Amino acid sequence: MSKPWAPSHVSEVAKGLGIDLRISGEVKNSLVILLQSKLREITKQMELETLDKYPGRKTLDDPSRTRLGFNRTRGLMIDEISDVESVSSAAVISANEELERYLR
Repeated sequence: MSKPWAPSHVSEVAKGLGIDLRISGEVKNSLVILLQSKLREITKQMELETLDKYPGRKTLDDPSRTRLGFNRTRGLMIDEISDVESVSSAAVISANEELERYLR
């Protein structure tokens, strides 16, 4: 079974979203539990919608829209870097989001 997010990491993400107040340890732990519950809900809904749209599919997809391919974007980014050694998933997601905004 996968480990959940660290409470301190959830707190840092919250800060990045504009929550500037200090978050207590108990609240951080509660946020992790809430996020896990929401992720279960999201995953189940995506699974149902994926199979509804693509019967027999073996991979969970975002059935609401087509996105730029993660691995393709990551590979293209790796080709461009010179001063760092690798590309994080957060960087790829951020780049894909920016590219999709650029398309609009």
